[in-house]
Amino acid sequence: MKLRKICTALSLFTISLSTQLANAQEKWYLEEGSVACLTEELYDTQLSYVSSGVNELIDGCIIVGKEYQVILVESNAFSPSKIIVVENKVTMWTDFSFLRSE
Repeated sequence: MKLRKICTALSLFTISLSTQLANAQEKWYLEEGSVACLTEELYDTQLSYVSSGVNELIDGCIIVGKEYQVILVESNAFSPSKIIVVENKVTMWTDFSFLRSE
């Protein structure tokens, strides 16, 4: 049983590492007009505002005024993705749909 758990953990680690290496080979960009926030919690709160019909930015969130090259640190389909903006080295969270790769 322990061996099965170890094998499963190693498989998940290998998949995660492969994904990270694949992401590292691509150039990622945060598109103009995207919403990005300084923390994952702020992004979740901003999303709650928008889904409730409140179209206001909360402190710590911005609408991006131009396209930025970013480093994709953590890619998530159902929660905010963690990025680092190359130009100013700021860590932010945004929706994966706002990112594009080359």
